[in-house]
Amino acid sequence: MFTYYKIIRLSTFKTISLLPLDLVVFNNEGIAYIDLNQPESNSTTIQESWVNRYKIINKIFSKYRKEIQSFKKLRSASKSDLKEAILYGQLFKGYDIDNEPVLKIRTKKLSFDITRRSNLQTPYSTDLLQNFMSYLSRNAFDHDFTKS
Repeated sequence: MFTYYKIIRLSTFKTISLLPLDLVVFNNEGIAYIDLNQPESNSTTIQESWVNRYKIINKIFSKYRKEIQSFKKLRSASKSDLKEAILYGQLFKGYDIDNEPVLKIRTKKLSFDITRRSNLQTPYSTDLLQNFMSYLSRNAFDHDFTKS
């Protein structure tokens, strides 16, 4: 019998948007994708709060889809027009151009390279969260490296 260990390095955490992570809730495979043709979740097993969250996420990603499409159109524009739109326009504020491949134009689906591997249940999830919060709120005292 094999024993699997999961390691979590709290010191290497990154702050990210929860929007793509929330998408794994809405499908059984645990893959982060959204079909923008469906303004409401068709799942009957999720709570009402998640149904409302899906509507909000759909609205935000529909706007994001429009930004990607605008970028694709601007790619054929002159270099000076493109530079002006990016430097002085509000359309691409906070937009990461490297994320363009997430949109499938024909199907209006956004797919992110995020997959849920497993779920931690209480008490393990509570313990992990508590340890993470302890790590974030630790005291930052100077350390004298000359003494052992």
